[in-house]
Amino acid sequence: MWLSQISLGGPSENLLLRRLPQEQDFIYQVDGTTGGSPKVAILNRRPRPDEKRSYAATVEGPSQSMVTEDYVLISMLRGLEPNRRLLILAGITTFGTQACAEYVTKAHSVRQLIKRLSISGDSTKPKFPPYYQVLLKVKINGSVPVQTSYVTHHVLE
Repeated sequence: MWLSQISLGGPSENLLLRRLPQEQDFIYQVDGTTGGSPKVAILNRRPRPDEKRSYAATVEGPSQSMVTEDYVLISMLRGLEPNRRLLILAGITTFGTQACAEYVTKAHSVRQLIKRLSISGDSTKPKFPPYYQVLLKVKINGSVPVQTSYVTHHVLE
């Protein structure tokens, strides 16, 4: 199975992502407004006992540039063509999307991701499920992502 497309940013920036054919456990949802702008959260449609139902960015002030915490998704989904997959790296905010892209390109965080996602019992031969979503939390200081940490992941059908 081949990767056919990588998308940066969520459905508010990329309208194609609003009509994906695959059912997802985590989705972006408008959750009211803040200062006239839509407030977006990540809704967990199948929360496990240790997970929250929704995850929202924390903004400390009147401007979106005052984000101090964000949540992001790494989603590996069915592609729009047969035998293809779609990788989506998206945060609730632009800062989160930046952190997500950095996370998947750093060796240390990729090693952590491999440990958590591998469905192989052999750590020397990791194997990923074909479709999954990973939720990460991002700490932001002065409009700069400074720490990204794993929250949870779901394997998709």
